[in-house]
Amino acid sequence: MRGVYGMELTKKERILVYKDGISNNAVKKYLNKYNYKYDDIVKENEYDYIVKPPGVLMNEIKVKGKIICDIELAYMINPFFSIAVTGTNGKTTCVLLINHILKNTYKIDLCGNIGYPIFNVFNNERKIYLLEMSSFELESISTFKPRIAILLNIKEAHLDHHKTMENYINAKANITKNQEKSDFLIYNVDDLNVKEVSNKSHAIKIGISLHDEKAEAYYKEGMMYSKYGNVSFEKTFSDLEGDLYDTMAAVLVGLLSNISIKEIETRMQDFKKPLYRMEEVYPNIYNDSKSTNIYSTLTQIKHLRNISLICGGYDRFNSLSDLNEVAKYTSVFYLYGENKERVANYLYKNQIKHIVCENLKDAILKAIKDYEIILFSPMAPSYDQFKSFEERGKYFNELIKKYLPK
Repeated sequence: MRGVYGMELTKKERILVYKDGISNNAVKKYLNKYNYKYDDIVKENEYDYIVKPPGVLMNEIKVKGKIICDIELAYMINPFFSIAVTGTNGKTTCVLLINHILKNTYKIDLCGNIGYPIFNVFNNERKIYLLEMSSFELESISTFKPRIAILLNIKEAHLDHHKTMENYINAKANITKNQEKSDFLIYNVDDLNVKEVSNKSHAIKIGISLHDEKAEAYYKEGMMYSKYGNVSFEKTFSDLEGDLYDTMAAVLVGLLSNISIKEIETRMQDFKKPLYRMEEVYPNIYNDSKSTNIYSTLTQIKHLRNISLICGGYDRFNSLSDLNEVAKYTSVFYLYGENKERVANYLYKNQIKHIVCENLKDAILKAIKDYEIILFSPMAPSYDQFKSFEERGKYFNELIKKYLPK
C-alpha cells in the first residue's frame, strides 16, 4: 500500500534491521511472518531502508540508506490512524489518561516509547494507535503523520544523543511536519520552543495554557475552558503544574473524539497516575523515580517546601542552571550516581547546600535522620546503575520500607 507522501514498502526493497532491541525484535518477527526479506547484520554497502532502534545514534550507522524507525516502517506498510504524544516530560501520563478516557468507546492499542513496540500490535484491524513518541523515534520520521498530535513541552534534554538543542527541537517538530489541514495539533502555548514549532504546522492548532485566557483551551480555578467544551478538573488525580498540561491535552482528545463531558470527568476522577510519579510511599516521603531531567522535577515540586532532595544518575551533560530554581524549594540536596560530582561542583559554586553520597542507599540513610519532606526525584536517567526508572523506583521503595518503621 502506498503511503500518503508517495513512499511505499513492497517486498522488493533491501531492508537492514540494524541491531537488536525491543522494537527491532518486534520488527523482525513481523517481517518474518509476512515474508519480507531483510538483513539483521550488514551484508551490503547500501540498503533502501535501515530500521534503527531508538537509542542508536544516527551517525553511528555507516551503511548507506534511508534511516527510519519502527513506527515509520509500519506507516509505510499501511498508513494508520493514530494519536501521537511527545514532549520532554509528561508523555506517559498523557497517553495513559487518553487511553483511560477513550478505551470504553474505541478500540485502542497503546504503544511506542511507553515500552510496547508498535509491531507487537500492528495489523489490519480498524482501531486507533495511541503512540508515546520520543525524540529518538521522531528523528527518523519521513512520512508518518498522526491524526492528532500532542506537543507538551520542549526543554533541554538528551543532548548526549542529539548534540545540540536545535537538533532536539527539530526531532520533536517531526510529530507535526507531515500533518495536513484536516489534522489536529494540541500544543503548549506557554512553552516558547513548542510555540515556535507550532507556527510551522499546517494542522488545526489547539493551544493549551495555564496563563493565557486567549488560548484555545485554558485552565482557571479548577476548570478547563475551550470552544470544544468546559470540563471540571475538581477531584482529579493531581493539580500539579506538569500534570495539568498533560490532563488538558488528554481531555481535548476526548472532546475531539466525541466523548461526553460527564464521561471525561468520571474517567479523570478514577484515573491512577503512573508508578513512581510523585508517589507518597511513607508520610512526607515521595518517590518520583520517573523524573529524568531537572524540568520534570521542577513541574512537580512547586507546592512543596524544605525538601530533602535525593537525586542523581546517568550524566547527559545537560545544563544545570535550573537547579537554582529547584533550590528555592529545597533545604538540602543528597547527591548520588554518575553525575554527582558535576552537580556537586555546580551547587558548591552557587552556595547551595548539598551532601555527596556513595550510592542511593547511603543517600536515604543520611536523609531520613532529619527531614521535613523527602523527595526522591533523580533528575537524570537511571541506566548508570539501574535498567529502568521502574527498577530504580522499586529499589527506593524497598529501602524506605526497610529502614523506616511500619
